Amino acid sequence: MSAKRICLKSLVRFGLLGILALIVVFVYFTGISARLWNCHLQARERVIPFLKGAKLDQENQQENTTISNFNDDDLLIRLMQNSKMLEELFFYHLKNPKIELEERDLFKQLGLQLQQTIRVARMLYSDIEKLYSNAFREKQQELEKLNALAFSFISNSQNPSNCSSAKKLFCNVKHHCGLGCMMHHYSLCLFIALGTNRVMIWDLNQVTEYPGLQDAIKSPSHCQSSKEELASAPEWRSPQETEPTPSDAPIVKVTGYKNSVFAPNTVPSQFLPRIELVLADPLTWWTGQVMNYLFRLKESMSKEVEDFKTKTGFGHPIVGIHVRRTDKIKEANYQDLNSYMEYAINWYDQYVIRHGNVRRKIYLASDDPAIMEEAKSKYTNYQFIFGESACSDVYSRFTKNGLFGIVKDIFLLRGCDYVVLTMSSNIGRMIQEMRQTSLQDATFHFANLDYSYHANGGRDIVHEVLLYHNPLVHCDRKARRHTDGSCELTMKVGDRITNYPMMKRGTMLGGFNQRTNQVGMYPAFKVKTILVPESYPISMVENDVF
Repeated sequence: MSAKRICLKSLVRFGLLGILALIVVFVYFTGISARLWNCHLQARERVIPFLKGAKLDQENQQENTTISNFNDDDLLIRLMQNSKMLEELFFYHLKNPKIELEERDLFKQLGLQLQQTIRVARMLYSDIEKLYSNAFREKQQELEKLNALAFSFISNSQNPSNCSSAKKLFCNVKHHCGLGCMMHHYSLCLFIALGTNRVMIWDLNQVTEYPGLQDAIKSPSHCQSSKEELASAPEWRSPQETEPTPSDAPIVKVTGYKNSVFAPNTVPSQFLPRIELVLADPLTWWTGQVMNYLFRLKESMSKEVEDFKTKTGFGHPIVGIHVRRTDKIKEANYQDLNSYMEYAINWYDQYVIRHGNVRRKIYLASDDPAIMEEAKSKYTNYQFIFGESACSDVYSRFTKNGLFGIVKDIFLLRGCDYVVLTMSSNIGRMIQEMRQTSLQDATFHFANLDYSYHANGGRDIVHEVLLYHNPLVHCDRKARRHTDGSCELTMKVGDRITNYPMMKRGTMLGGFNQRTNQVGMYPAFKVKTILVPESYPISMVENDVF
């Protein structure tokens, strides 16, 4: 083993021990209040034996995953993931609305008393981030190559030399929903088109809610078909259905969700062995490649984005915040501006440790015009750049100018160094998907305030259990059927948990244990995502040539 590898492994071990020490200090001080202590059952279960000097029981010893089970690359990724979870754990309990007011105040007071510990935590996280960034530089060339290969595969498949002989798929989207929702429906069609070797055709004139969309983004293909051909095309049915569509049908159409193996939350088997060595979230990387291709700006719109940057002083470093209000508050919990800004402030505090003082810029995109004044009045030491969509009401979103404002928001947020958003929003998920196609691991450069990442119409995200989990307080049989976050799952190593995105609470995920048939919560750090490969019609990847 080289001296560099030995040094790297030593630094990683030091980082893991540092995180463990911080968790112990964190839980010890939060245990001052008996009632608040009861809010951390899963933390108490892990830390009390450690504080008392007790050893893990035999079952846990046998099933516990140790550092030696991971190679250096896996270790660094998990180190970054666990560091990010520790940050999220603190912020979640700081603003958790289920904690009574006096307990929340106590938690804030404890936070003030632990300022020195927080400073140490920031320094530790900064060191871990630097360690990961240095190691990631060696992977950037491979990531750049894989990004180019993915784009080449998609572009070549959608732009054949002979359009008349190419099989086609008409994406007949009839859903009436927001722009992010519409684009995700179109992406489902492109997944199927790529997997079945067809050219996807759309008719953006169908999208009456967003006039002018065809003037903002490029068509996926130069091939076209007549309206008569598209209207008479049979509905596509997958080979998994009872009457699948013949594979030689010249034109098919897709309306609504389909039972297809070519869907979000899968990765082409030709790419997976390489991309999983580079990024922490290969599933979102492939979805991001599909979305990034679909949402390419036309030259005129790209110029508008660049002109906006010049006019407003949009430059790096900059944090992006996407606040979705209006109709979205009917679907997800309300998040105040402070919740977003806590992450932005913390990111800048981390940034100055490594780079020195900078002008703290925030790009704030929202459909709520009132948020602009709130931001300027509360956070006077930050320079806010406001997206054009925040200057208009909800009805103007469905005009050409309103649409262009949302499109610019998406691309400006995509280009930020760090973003704070919500996964309940289609736009929020779309931004994070597209950010995965950059030359950094976007998994560690964003904060999410609500649901787990998910893709409507995609395959379920399934987690494999790495660490045994035995809750201190077991739920009764009735509670195990609930999805309100009140029950923790019992888990054994190797269990498979189908993730339920809406159940997420801080670092606790929610889902269905396929072994026990129970629904409940489980700690994110005790599981890993199962990566699902699918064989797309890609001829060559190993030789890096298409």
